[in-house]
Amino acid sequence: MIAKGKQKLLALGFKETLDKVGDYNEGTTIYYYNLNKNKYMIFNTFNDNKKLDFQGFDSWICLYNKPSDIGTKSAINKKVFRLSFDFVNDWALLREHIPIQKSSTKQSTMRLSLNSIKKKIK
Repeated sequence: MIAKGKQKLLALGFKETLDKVGDYNEGTTIYYYNLNKNKYMIFNTFNDNKKLDFQGFDSWICLYNKPSDIGTKSAINKKVFRLSFDFVNDWALLREHIPIQKSSTKQSTMRLSLNSIKKKIK
């Protein structure tokens, strides 16, 4: 569960760092995305080394002076975005804050298929 979530976050442009101060879950990797100026979306893992059923991500919207403060200093302001974030059910909520592009692979494949059909009809 954590591995798939990590892949999705990194694909969206999230960066990763270690939580050294325990603002989220000390000693674990946190993922952050700059929403604007000093406002960041943060995802932290929980129960990394426990049963898969109890692993997951919590998410926050936080203020930091600069990106290098994330994981090394406490947030200036920290607000829960979604606890136990579900990458299927909560995806639309994430899309409200982060530009997520739909895969163009299907679109280009469809376009090629339509073009080939049109050529066959002519």
